[in-house]
Amino acid sequence: MDIEARSSLKLLNMRYSRLDRKAIGNLSSEQMKFFGILEQIEEGEFVAIPELCGAIHLNPVLVAFSCLSGDGATEELEMTIGTLFETRLLRATENFLGILKENGCNMPFTVILDDCEPRRVWRWGREQKDITDWCKMVIEDSDIPNGWSVNLWSDLEGRPALSFEDVLAEMSKPTYALVIHQHLEYMRKFPNKKLIGNFKGAALRRVAGYAFQGLILEQKMPEAILCQTETPWSVKDPIYNPLRQIPLPIIHPYPERR
Repeated sequence: MDIEARSSLKLLNMRYSRLDRKAIGNLSSEQMKFFGILEQIEEGEFVAIPELCGAIHLNPVLVAFSCLSGDGATEELEMTIGTLFETRLLRATENFLGILKENGCNMPFTVILDDCEPRRVWRWGREQKDITDWCKMVIEDSDIPNGWSVNLWSDLEGRPALSFEDVLAEMSKPTYALVIHQHLEYMRKFPNKKLIGNFKGAALRRVAGYAFQGLILEQKMPEAILCQTETPWSVKDPIYNPLRQIPLPIIHPYPERR
């Protein structure tokens, strides 16, 4: 059975809303082919289907964050360009990109390394320039698969109208208390050795970090489709959206249980 036939069967089985079906119906045959391939590699459910279809109309770019690893006690980063380049995720990424390419959907794949996270979220005291220079060095020394682009968050962010500190102040308001609390409970279950300070402050900074990323992606890469590399999806997916005008389209090409 070909991709289009399998996609048609999945469309019948998935609970798409009327608005979702309308957006899907507006895709061209070539765009529908791409949408169908995404359906086949989806491990859960798409987030923001009308916005996903909108990104497909804009010549989409698949984007994935690769989380840095390090030790908060020594404030030292590991000699790696993040979790996406660990064997299991690397193979899974090459697999689904290969499926896309085999079906004529050869599109950009952008990996983002958040070199600002150690200071903003983990509260490290190291100079930002030192962290950024380290990340640049590791990228240059790493074996990057053909067709992949690895970019630093600081380069993508540039000089935004709304700074991270502005977003942090906004997310401190009572409006966002529940989402902060939910992330706090998650962090208590899964402590992170990279963090310095208490969990409550870290949860606020972490949620503000996601919200800031979502906002900058909307401004700088409106055609982006996020390939979610973090779990659990119910915790991670929604917190990109508090400050966006439209939700961030997200796909899940990796199993939630790893």
